[in-house]
Amino acid sequence: MSPTVPASFAPSLHFQRGDSGMRLKKVRRTGSPLFKQALIAFALAAVVFFAVHKTYLFVITWSRLEIRDVRVACADESVRADVVRLQEGTRWGNILLLDLAKVRGRLEAVPWVQDARLRKVFPSTLEIGLTLRTPAALLQRDAIYLIDRDGIEIQKTEPGAFRGLPLLLDEAGFVADRTDKLRRAWDCFDGLAEAERLDVESIDLTDPSNAVLKFRSEPTRVLLGDMDYGARIADFMKNKERWTREFGLLEYVDLRFDDRVYLKPAALTASADTPSLKEAR
Repeated sequence: MSPTVPASFAPSLHFQRGDSGMRLKKVRRTGSPLFKQALIAFALAAVVFFAVHKTYLFVITWSRLEIRDVRVACADESVRADVVRLQEGTRWGNILLLDLAKVRGRLEAVPWVQDARLRKVFPSTLEIGLTLRTPAALLQRDAIYLIDRDGIEIQKTEPGAFRGLPLLLDEAGFVADRTDKLRRAWDCFDGLAEAERLDVESIDLTDPSNAVLKFRSEPTRVLLGDMDYGARIADFMKNKERWTREFGLLEYVDLRFDDRVYLKPAALTASADTPSLKEAR
């Protein structure tokens, strides 16, 4: 029987590094996770791009998206018919590929058309709304043209075709200073009341310092100078009946001067004591 060894006599054990002589192996990674993720992402992107590309090719060649119906809305039926006729034979193509700006430019090149509004209605309809130019006057140069306030020539016409519009005259045919002459014409025209505008027969803008106004209802020509058209026209309207009573029918009234007015009676024969040119105020 072996003697019992007290616990206090047990030998102490100490851990010593490297006593076993064993070497640890490091685990080597066979591939980078970031590289694999990038490769997968690239593959997915390629698949998506391919799918989008095939879908795009299908959509732009799909016969159901070919424009077959073009609807034109316009206040003037004759202009609408002209626009429809101009578009006959047009190959509109796929509704997604239609260049609206190009179509709008082509429509607004029509003289009567001021603005064109276009809207695509899927799958195969194009709606067109046209705003027309508003005729403002007749312009005489090599021929007589209907124009709007911007001076755009809408069409050739005849003097009596558009009653109520003034005829704008210039001996030089509006070759030079056209914009300034038209501005003077509108200033003169705007100085009239609505009923008086309808009575204007012509505005002669030959002399840059003198606009000459002529009404349909009377033979008198009104010389307005180059400024204050509204005030001078109002002066003529206020005094014309009195001047006519005193001097008879007038060939012209010269209002170019602020402190005096010159009147020329229309009578071809005048007595010796009555000069043909009279000053009035």
